[in-house]
Amino acid sequence: MARMSHSSLCLNDIGSVVFSLVLSAFICVANVQAQSPVISEIHYNPLDALVPSGGTNVVDGGEFESVEVRNMGASPYELNGVSFVSGVSYTFPSYSLAPGDSVVVVENAALFTNRYPWVTNVAPGQYGGKLSNGGETLTLEDSLGSPLYSVSYGDGGAWPKSADGEGRSL
Repeated sequence: MARMSHSSLCLNDIGSVVFSLVLSAFICVANVQAQSPVISEIHYNPLDALVPSGGTNVVDGGEFESVEVRNMGASPYELNGVSFVSGVSYTFPSYSLAPGDSVVVVENAALFTNRYPWVTNVAPGQYGGKLSNGGETLTLEDSLGSPLYSVSYGDGGAWPKSADGEGRSL
């Protein structure tokens, strides 16, 4: 059974809060399990970049996409076999997430860590697919296929324009 959960989303730049614009949004969360991880940040349409920094090779911003998963519980959460099953595809290997800690799943690990060297909590490997620049639903399931967390985002209406190709994340 689905329930509505009221959440606040902070608009920020990965790795550092540039400014604190807080938006209120209603997010439909399906079958959220107690102590389950949440999708805490979505960087769906990053800016293009010159690689290496200051170079002349322009890399499409989509290569820097990322999704952050955070343990909001009071005890460690084992992510072994937890998967993104809508939006992008990724299955966590044996990975323990301490209370309050997060892990970032990325589109292109080499380019992401080159651009954001201060982000040290990057999950092993990279996800399949691309985040939609027009919005979509991202869903996490446990290793048995039960929903853990699901969130939908968009790029119009009340969603911040600066997260849509201007370098910020949701």
